[in-house]
Amino acid sequence: AAMSMLAQAVEGKSAIKAPEGRSSYPAIRDDTSRSTLHIMWTSAKDAVKKQPLPVIVAAGSIGTVAAALLLYKVSKSYLSRGPKGPADAEEKEGLDGTQGVLNTSVDLNTSYEDLESDDDSEDEMVLNDMALASGMDPAEVKLQQHFERSAAFVRVAPQKGVRNDDRLLLYALFKQAQEGPCKQPKPGMFEAVKQAKWNAWMSLGKLTREEAKKRYVVTVTQLFPDWKNVDVEKAAAAQGEE
Repeated sequence: AAMSMLAQAVEGKSAIKAPEGRSSYPAIRDDTSRSTLHIMWTSAKDAVKKQPLPVIVAAGSIGTVAAALLLYKVSKSYLSRGPKGPADAEEKEGLDGTQGVLNTSVDLNTSYEDLESDDDSEDEMVLNDMALASGMDPAEVKLQQHFERSAAFVRVAPQKGVRNDDRLLLYALFKQAQEGPCKQPKPGMFEAVKQAKWNAWMSLGKLTREEAKKRYVVTVTQLFPDWKNVDVEKAAAAQGEE
């Protein structure tokens, strides 16, 4: 293709399609330049003609393979940003890994215990009865209730104004709370959305399920401070009517 463009330039023709509004790119008019290009073109053409067909085919194949390898390396380098796999995740114990993957607006220093100290709405007697029936600690029962209620709210929560990275953090924390550390294989290079979710989940490393639940509730509370006052059933019904 390059040789063809060179030949057209030597002959005074334009080898490139001109942008809208122009008839053509100016061809080479300078006689000295055209003479030099003509010599280059003739030499290149003669060199190709002297080569046997297998050599020409082999050279073309090598060029194609080289281009493919270059594209592969560039793609691999680009997609390797962020966590690379389970081996990297094993080195992380908490949410530190998300800071290199997500640009979240959530304050990761806020603890679940800080929120819990401001919330005395739970009936301790009811919690104790539920804990006795389930064989769980009252604190575990309370955390599970908060997690389930906040997750139910997120399903009907308004998405307008919520940053993508905050949504990814919620997704990752929910998956970590439900399934533990990510052990799924990395999605393909053309699955951008799945890769973003995978990277977010993988960035949590060995964060425990209990801590993931706490961080999930904290994140929901920071993004939607009044979420506990929302009637989830009514909100879901309203969305269904729309």
